[in-house]
Amino acid sequence: MGYEALLDAANIAPGVNAARNVANDAEGVDAIVPIISRYLLSSSQSRKEVASLALKSLSKPELRIIPVKIDDSVAPCYLGNTVYVDLSENVEAGLEALRVGCATTHLQLGILS
Repeated sequence: MGYEALLDAANIAPGVNAARNVANDAEGVDAIVPIISRYLLSSSQSRKEVASLALKSLSKPELRIIPVKIDDSVAPCYLGNTVYVDLSENVEAGLEALRVGCATTHLQLGILS
């Protein structure tokens, strides 16, 4: 089982709409793994990026969003119906849940932190 990961490294040129850019990058991936944390929730730009991906998943049902919670943050309301992986309390159990959530022959992931 192999995974190809694309990491959002915020290398976006000046003048580019970052949320739209992230949504466009999602075109080539099977799943998005937003890392839910106090840091993400404190950044309006990061919240916009995750929101645009959540919206994209409504029109592209084959795009899976697998939120990974790493602290006691509450997932944004637009991810309210999405089952998330919780690493904040039991990392081993959370990683196993992530492995199960990604269980396909080949899954290209987009990691958003």
